[in-house]
Amino acid sequence: MNNYQIRKVDFENPNTSIDYRFWTKGYVSKHDHAYHEIFIVCDDEIDYNINGKNFKLYKGVISLVKIGDVHSFKPLKGGNAEHINVIFSDELLKLVSNEIDVKLYDKLITENISFTLNKQEYDYINYTISVLNNTDRRSFEYFSELKILLTNLLNIINRNIVKLNFIYPAWFNDLILTVRKPSFISASVKDVYKASSYSEPITIDAFKKYTGLTPIKYLTQLKLNYACNMLKNTHKTTLEISQDIGYESLSHFNRIFKSHFNLTPKEFRNKK
Repeated sequence: MNNYQIRKVDFENPNTSIDYRFWTKGYVSKHDHAYHEIFIVCDDEIDYNINGKNFKLYKGVISLVKIGDVHSFKPLKGGNAEHINVIFSDELLKLVSNEIDVKLYDKLITENISFTLNKQEYDYINYTISVLNNTDRRSFEYFSELKILLTNLLNIINRNIVKLNFIYPAWFNDLILTVRKPSFISASVKDVYKASSYSEPITIDAFKKYTGLTPIKYLTQLKLNYACNMLKNTHKTTLEISQDIGYESLSHFNRIFKSHFNLTPKEFRNKK
């Protein structure tokens, strides 16, 4: 017997194939449902469980939850586990995916989709949600705007998939997908080598060939991009951010940050 809730219909209008909600609950219990959903984290930090695996997700992370996936949310360090939740039927996913790329639907169903949006993408989603909030939920305009939003979300996801699959051999693509997961942000370069299917020298050569960077420089770039996002969009201290991305020494993190941006984390945060 399942010890979780099965949600079959969460659409406000059961005659439609798409809807959205902005969740502000402090805790969302374990459940699955008979539709797909894309969610975007709006809170500073949430504890996320999907199919028995736990992850920390941060503001700006977008994830695809597929039919049958069992998941739950809870806030970390206070907060409300706030997230935007776009839900849609399998038929609609097939229709919109095929308009973008005939292979996209199969990729969405078979791959784990979770990555951090850039600022422009995140701002676009927030703007569209503000438009939807001021539109009659029963109107044609509301559902047209929602379908446009879904199309753009799937385009963003497809660009991310294409970017990660472009010219990479399969084993290296799998490695890059692992390294770019939000849950990997605190890892070290040794963890990169452990996750690789090949030896350390071959892995280093592949990074140089396909990204133009060594593994340590590639990982540092991801960590610093994450740190910039946290500095601008959260109230976390520099120490908390440095610990989140795996730096035990705050002074070491400050030196690396300044060497890349010619600013200290504090100066970056205060810069308009």
